[in-house]
Amino acid sequence: MLGIEKNILIRFNKDMEKQGKSINFITFEKCLIKHNEQKTKNKKSKFEN
Repeated sequence: MLGIEKNILIRFNKDMEKQGKSINFITFEKCLIKHNEQKTKNKKSKFEN
């Protein structure tokens, strides 16, 4: 499934349950994009230092 790490999927499901929201693909996709942007920022800042 989209080559997603299992722990990210589990964490996303738990977060959505806490918020009482139903899980749908659009929200999941937004979460993934945010997560990937964060990873990219972290990598860039490591190289800049």
